[in-house]
Amino acid sequence: MARRIEVVYESVYEYDDVVLVNDNEVKAFPRREWWQEPLEYKLETDPPGRVVYYTDRYGNPTARATIRVPHRRVVFRAVSRAVLREPYKLAPRGD
Repeated sequence: MARRIEVVYESVYEYDDVVLVNDNEVKAFPRREWWQEPLEYKLETDPPGRVVYYTDRYGNPTARATIRVPHRRVVFRAVSRAVLREPYKLAPRGD
C-alpha cells in the first residue's frame, strides 16, 4: 500500500540593510527514489520572484529564485507532494 504525503519547508532570511537583488538555489524537494515518487513541487517567495526549476547534476530537483525588488526580508516556502511506497523506512547505511 502506498501513502500520499505533503511536505512544507519554509525558510526566512532577514537582512540588516536593503537587498536589491537576491538570487538563491533551493534544494528542498523530494527526489525520485525506489521508495518515493514525487508528484509535484513548487517554490513560493515573498516578496514574489522569478522561479526556474531544473534538476542538478546529482539528480536533485532544484529551484532557482531571483528577487529583484528591494527588501529586508525574504521567505522561501517549498511545498511538495509525493507517494511513499512500503516500507516507509529507509535501510541503515551499509546494508
